[in-house]
Formats: sequence, C-alpha cells, structure tokens
Amino acid sequence: MKILIDIGHPANVHFFKNFAKEMEAKGHVILFTSREKDVAISLLKHYGFNFVSFGAFNKSFIGKLFSLLKFDFLMLKTALKFKPDIFFSAGSLYTAHTSFLLNKPNITVHNTDIDFQIKFNKPFTTIFLTPRAFKMDLGKKHIRFNGYQELAFLHPKRFNPNPEILKKLNVNEDEKFVLLRFVSWQAHDDFGKSGFNIQEIKHLVNSFSKYAKVFISSEYKLPADLDKFHLESNNMIKAGQIQDIEYYATLLYGESGAMAAECAVLGTPAFHISSKELGFLEELDKKYHLVIDRRSSEGTLDMAIELLNMPDIKKDWKERSKKMINDNIDITSFLVWFTEDYPNSVQVMKKNPEYQNIFK
Repeated sequence: MKILIDIGHPANVHFFKNFAKEMEAKGHVILFTSREKDVAISLLKHYGFNFVSFGAFNKSFIGKLFSLLKFDFLMLKTALKFKPDIFFSAGSLYTAHTSFLLNKPNITVHNTDIDFQIKFNKPFTTIFLTPRAFKMDLGKKHIRFNGYQELAFLHPKRFNPNPEILKKLNVNEDEKFVLLRFVSWQAHDDFGKSGFNIQEIKHLVNSFSKYAKVFISSEYKLPADLDKFHLESNNMIKAGQIQDIEYYATLLYGESGAMAAECAVLGTPAFHISSKELGFLEELDKKYHLVIDRRSSEGTLDMAIELLNMPDIKKDWKERSKKMINDNIDITSFLVWFTEDYPNSVQVMKKNPEYQNIFK
C-alpha cells in the first residue's frame, strides 16, 4: 500500500511518525508532503522520512489565496507521480482536493473543533477520525476514538524520555523548572485571536524566576533581554527534543493546546491560556484534572505558582496521567489496524465502536 501523509503543523509529524515507521516495517510505502512551517521539515529530516517540501506559505491574506492554488497544484503533481492508495492528514485542503480528483480515500485525523476549514474539506473527505471529546458531529463520515492525538507518540509504549536533555539545560534532576510556550497566532484557525504581549511575558518570566528556572519555547523571535530564556534562539534543543523537556518540566504555562495535551500525557501540570475552546483540553481539564484550561489568564499565575511550590506535585500528576492512559487506547496501533483493514475497519467501528478497546 502507498500512503501519502500531508503535514500542516509540526505536531502532525509527531502524530504520524510511529504509524509511518510501523507501516514501513510492514512493507508499505510512505511519502510525506509539507510546507515549511516552523520545524516541520527539520522533524521529517530528523526521523529520516521520505518527504517533499512545497515551500513556504505567503503570510498575507492575498498571498495565502495564491498559496492555496500553488499547493493544490503541487499536491496533485506529487500524487500523480507517487500514485498513493490512500491520503492522510490532519485537515489538509490539499489532500482533500487531490484525493477527490484522483478518486482515492482521504482520511482526516482532527482534534480542533473550531477549525473553519472542516466545512471546506468535508465534501472531499472520506472519513474523519477524531478524539471522543470532539465537540462537533460530522455525520456519517465521523468516527471517534477513545483517546487523544498525543497518545500516538507519547504513550508509555512509544515514548522514553532522554535525561540527557537536563545536562543541555544545565538543570539538576531534582531541580524545578518552568516551560513557557508562546505561539505565533498565524495558523488559519487563529484569525482574530492573540495572546500574551511582550510586557506580560516579561512579567511571567520575572514571577516564575523567583521559584524556579525558566525556559521559553516561542514560535516568534523575542526581544534581546528575553533571548537567554529562549530555547529556539539559543539552539538549546534539537528536533524531537521538546517532549523530553515537557516530561522533566515541573510545569508548563502558555498558549499551546498541543503542548498542554502533551504534558497531560507525560504527567506534567499544564496551563493552557487561550481563547480557543477545544474539546480534548476541556476533557483533560474537567475529567482528568491534568490541564488547567482557561480563556483568560486572570488568577492563573497565582495558581501556577501555588502548584509549583507544592511538594510531590509531579507524583500526583503522574498518577492522574496513568489513570487517563489506562482509560484510553494506543492510537498508533489503532491507526495501523484501521488503515490495513480499510474499508472493512470503517464498518467494524460503525457497528461496534468499542472494538477499538482491544488496542489498550
């Protein structure tokens, strides 16, 4: 089987990497396509995958419209050469359009309830796979899985943290440190939204620094006086190492829903401060008490400092994470089965959704 996987965000590389490796080990052929978004290309290189880069996105509104046409053309050109049997993505319009033109199955794995692109690619998508907590009902094409996308690459069966990262950060194993995460707010579902400004970020750094070391992961360049905290600016981490930092961090505070969910799986307290309302984060907050998911930052800094100073906070969170993992499935194993048994797997899931629990 030939499978084309389109990457729209670096988190997609993490999600599909174990699936791709297992499918390749079974003799299937995988081709990734991607734009030059953040560290997506670096991650594809790091994991040794076969990929095609379509270049960078134009950031202006008009430029994005032209980019849509350009990437549609490049996707069609690539697919005609590769001849995939099935397309995968996390909501790519380009795989949706191309799979429709070539009359091939297009499977979208989605966890962002507020993504307006869904209505545009729904007519061209064969199956939507989403977490159980996904708020929207996508009709007959919709199959829910018991879990979160992050379990595809951070499940204990799949992830072993590397303590060498502590040496690179100059942090002792029993030393507390806080990871702050800020996003660029340039994704298609970020239109009209914004996050912490520079003065607020400086206040966070100063406040947390009184109790622990502070590191920042940011999608945009920070001013010079914050540069020493910035992991990316200082080349303190390589591709694929951010999850090691999340594992050993005492606490995450920031704007990234993906990283908050990753910390939840890894047993690290996480604050998600964003106007985005996401079903999977709401469930991780209210059901498992692993993420503090808030629309406003009001009161959250004090709450974070209180958690930071609690003894054995990581031990408590590890137990919460263990319960969550036991309740859910190994997403990669499920995805491998679903793909190899497709389209029969669709009927199995429609008739008996609990079948997926064999992948716990």
